[in-house]
Amino acid sequence: MPRIETGTKFLLLAIVAVFGLYQIYVYVGKTQPNRPLSFTPSHLDLHKNPVVLEKTYARHAEENPETLTQIKLLRAQVQSFNETVQTLWKRLNVQEAKAQEVKVQEVKVKPIVNVVPSFPNESLPRPQNCVHLAKAPPGVTICTHDAKEDVWISGAIQGNRLWEDDLMTYMMKVLREHPNMQLVDLGANVGEYTLMAASLGRHVVAVDILDSNIQLLQHSLKLSNLSHLVTVVKNAIYRDRSLKLGIRPAPGNIGGTSVVENPVDGDIVQSICMDDLIPLVKSKSVYVKMDIEASEHHALACGKEFFSSLDVKVIQMEWMGKTEQAAKEIGEFARKFGYTSFRLTAGQLMPRNLDILYQGDLFFVKS
Repeated sequence: MPRIETGTKFLLLAIVAVFGLYQIYVYVGKTQPNRPLSFTPSHLDLHKNPVVLEKTYARHAEENPETLTQIKLLRAQVQSFNETVQTLWKRLNVQEAKAQEVKVQEVKVKPIVNVVPSFPNESLPRPQNCVHLAKAPPGVTICTHDAKEDVWISGAIQGNRLWEDDLMTYMMKVLREHPNMQLVDLGANVGEYTLMAASLGRHVVAVDILDSNIQLLQHSLKLSNLSHLVTVVKNAIYRDRSLKLGIRPAPGNIGGTSVVENPVDGDIVQSICMDDLIPLVKSKSVYVKMDIEASEHHALACGKEFFSSLDVKVIQMEWMGKTEQAAKEIGEFARKFGYTSFRLTAGQLMPRNLDILYQGDLFFVKS
């Protein structure tokens, strides 16, 4: 049976109530043509109290004994109809509960995976720095930090309404070429990539470590009416899911915030594996964007099941500050899973080796 929304249920019950009152009016009107009924507010509740109904129309029985009998008969019919509707409603509620239970089971994740609401906490003030996101459909709004506190990303978006234009354009091109592809945005920051992908109607898993970034993303999703398409996760993606990692800020560059092992003070965040995100991914076809401040090789080390069970066609990875060991691990991972590395030049992918001196983004494309 198709699911009936709550609003439809209330409309159905309202129709039943109006239908019952109208039938009473018709029947009594036919039997007492010279004494039409006038419906007052109190009459609207008569179907809830049979005793009041009988007393109200008892006077009609003196002039026409058939009136009260007809009213009683009609009331019984309406009551029977109401019972039928209520039974149907109960069945629908049971079906909804079962459907919701199945939905919860489908997205069951480990307790350490911190899935947070994709809509904002109304007790927090609305951000002041919100602009239309360039190249996105009308109505897509992105909220950022103050440009003085976040010079690079927030500053660029406030000035140009876009950050990493060429990289964003390429991602959108790939998503359009693959209608079933969704985005897994690791290091979502204020959510530029997440919003752009969701604006195409794609589901997104957006992961970040900072409350401030997530709060801005939540507001952006609400203002853009895209909350239903995005699952937001507050965790660090790492090689071990049992760690409490320290959050190391980068002054003036919130996007440069990174994680460190064995923190001695400051804020901490729970680590999880890429594999732990699998239940949250709604499509087998995936585009992965990784910008997690030199932790990419750690993320891949705990993502073998993710890449084995899902069809990850493209990995977009920030390539900055890589050590020889990190480059080696990433190269071995790429070869094992059949990826070739490229850089983006004038909108075209060009082959590129894993040179630790290279500063930019690399694209690992499945052969």
